[in-house]
Amino acid sequence: MKPMNSMILVLVSLLLAACSPDNSPKPKLFEEQRSALDKAKAVDNTVQQQTQQLQQNVDKQTQ
Repeated sequence: MKPMNSMILVLVSLLLAACSPDNSPKPKLFEEQRSALDKAKAVDNTVQQQTQQLQQNVDKQTQ
């Protein structure tokens, strides 16, 4: 085999190896922050519902 053909074969092999899928587990970035945000959103919904109910009660009493 000619040296140029060998070099091309090596380069093609390296390119194919570089394109192989990465099966390593991905780190879960900001997982704690996402969890805290989800909890805050749930609490916000509860507070909004209670505020709406309180406003309705106040409106009923003032009529």
